Amino acid sequence: MRIDRVKLTSHFDEFGVLKDTWIGLEAVIDDTETAESRLSALKEIEEQWYSKHNPHLQPQGPPRYDEGNVFTGPRVIEVERTSEDLRVAELIRDIYRCTEFEGDDGLVSYYKLASAHPEAQAAYDVMKNKLVAKETKEILDATNALTDQMNANPELKSRLLDGYNKNTKIKK
Repeated sequence: MRIDRVKLTSHFDEFGVLKDTWIGLEAVIDDTETAESRLSALKEIEEQWYSKHNPHLQPQGPPRYDEGNVFTGPRVIEVERTSEDLRVAELIRDIYRCTEFEGDDGLVSYYKLASAHPEAQAAYDVMKNKLVAKETKEILDATNALTDQMNANPELKSRLLDGYNKNTKIKK
């Protein structure tokens, strides 16, 4: 067998970032060789190239095929988390655990940290909206309860309104 042509192809996105690289091999097969044995040899050469140039990928290289040439799934890219990734993930988890605005573990205490990472900022915004909605509901519920008490007791309503009028200097 004589390898006749080797093609190396690279795919870049619109920002010039390398997205994928693949190779192709073409060979001339002698009459004494079987096509299947030479194809297996070419496949072995290609897999060796992939494993040498992509050690983070699975050793079999490009997309996997079983013996019947059926696609068995995409190659798995193993990513090792960096300490920065873990720190941001913990920050997001802590932000989602907040139940109050103020205090040692309140949402406000995470404002500066969250603003440094877009993912953490998004989590901060979500929790801020939830806590604002929660506090607004509590204020409305308390106001409605007080209004119900006032309407149920005319004497209490009169005393409260008289006190309000005296403090605001409104004459009847």
